[in-house]
Amino acid sequence: MPSIVYYPSYQNLRICFNPEFLTERSAKFDFINQSRFILGGNEDDVDKVAKLYCDRFGNTTPVIKTNYETAEMIKYAANSFLALKISYINEIANLCEKVGADVHQVANGMGKDGRISSKFLHPGPGFGGSCFPKDTRALINIGEKFKTNLSIVKSVVNSNNKRKVLLTKKVETILKGNLKGKIISFLIFVLCLMFGITSATAAVKIAISTKELFFAALSISFAVFIFDYIV
Repeated sequence: MPSIVYYPSYQNLRICFNPEFLTERSAKFDFINQSRFILGGNEDDVDKVAKLYCDRFGNTTPVIKTNYETAEMIKYAANSFLALKISYINEIANLCEKVGADVHQVANGMGKDGRISSKFLHPGPGFGGSCFPKDTRALINIGEKFKTNLSIVKSVVNSNNKRKVLLTKKVETILKGNLKGKIISFLIFVLCLMFGITSATAAVKIAISTKELFFAALSISFAVFIFDYIV
């Protein structure tokens, strides 16, 4: 991407990488109240964009000025770490079920530690959507391109995929093997009605794998709600 800056047809074009860190359901709030601005590019270009943010938001938000590569890496590393927290608490949930512990209390106890925080420590079907799957894959691909084994990130992706399979098998356990004639509905929260997003949600993947696992024994119905409709 940075090579575009020097391409003859774009001699007057300047690029500044400014990754976003917006959360689904609170994107507008997050944009107005950003925890930091990451700006990557040439020093003069970065300073111009920093001034735009300063004029709009004031001097209270930290601005990190860096190069293209670092700005991109900050984005991928941050999202991959949050994905790691999700997969971690899901694996702890698996163990809690076996030993009789309450995973919600475990997560609450962990979250009280300021070094850990309670954010993204919520057991569930795993991460889906467009951001975390895309960014974890991107980080792994960059590692492979530069011959660096990101074994932890790979484990996060693998654990997340296994979580969906595990929850699919739980359907049979809950129904005690009596699947014939049963109808299962999935309540799916999505950012917006776009195929690339809805098809990547964890609930859709679990629904599809449930149907594939039990063939025609089950009927699957969907209930889709737009959760972040103001964005």
